Amino acid sequence: MSQQMRFHYIVSFVLSAAVAGAAGACGAQASVMQISTQTIRPDIAVFSGFANGNVLALVADSGILLVDAQSSKRVAALDTALKAFSARAVRLIVNTHYHEDHTAGNAFYRERGAEVLAHVQVSVQASKDTTITEMEWHKTALPSEAMPTRSFSDSAQFSFGKERVVVWHPGKAHTDGDAMLWLPDANVIHVGDVFEVGAPPFVDWWVGGTMDGMLAALDKVLVLINDKTTIVPGHGALVTKADLSAYRGMLATIQTRVRSGIAKGDSRDVIEGYALEGYESKIGGSANAQRSFVRQLYAGLTR
Repeated sequence: MSQQMRFHYIVSFVLSAAVAGAAGACGAQASVMQISTQTIRPDIAVFSGFANGNVLALVADSGILLVDAQSSKRVAALDTALKAFSARAVRLIVNTHYHEDHTAGNAFYRERGAEVLAHVQVSVQASKDTTITEMEWHKTALPSEAMPTRSFSDSAQFSFGKERVVVWHPGKAHTDGDAMLWLPDANVIHVGDVFEVGAPPFVDWWVGGTMDGMLAALDKVLVLINDKTTIVPGHGALVTKADLSAYRGMLATIQTRVRSGIAKGDSRDVIEGYALEGYESKIGGSANAQRSFVRQLYAGLTR
């Protein structure tokens, strides 16, 4: 790693920790306002619900490290679930990318003294108010109080309590400012929205994301992990290395089909008819959402 950042947390807390039991794996059927807790280790848990995305929590004597912080509408529900897991305070948040469903909740914890670490491009993209006409998407700027307080460009390594933490930028993938967080001793990794379970993937071409970058990022993770690694995707149930490998293969095949169709001169509508053949049940989401993914991929590859 080319850069190292060390954060030292020396604040002590009087604890009355109450560890909640796991509520089972996350799923798309969960209420958009419901947060479930899945315990990986007594000091590590994932707080989720499909629409809410996955928040990884690491508890140390000095406080809690979170990976992502929910949207502004759902951060209160996250905090309630988090307090049932540990009485400690959130001290550090690591954002996996700039999208508001992962970053808007930063403000809640920043107001309570937490710092926020993210790739340098997160603040750049989060500060924009932009309309994406191809997607009928209006991206509003993140409030200043939710912005990161610390940044890195390539990687950051530090200790949080007794746990080694490695955060790195896998290159332009889901966005141009993605971050992944790896806990090597615990063998746990949060990969953000480079992997979404139960829904078609999304590539934010409008800020430099690419499908080739998504594939390259997945390749980097596959080299790093092993069959016992707990993989936390941006949304959906926890997965294994085999799941990640199969997902990578699916994305590569779909992109090849769309590229080939474009080269042959097939229209977008025609390509939609065959690009996902054999993957409809694996890619997740409604039929319309799946078609939207092909349209998005087509738009990105013909930009």
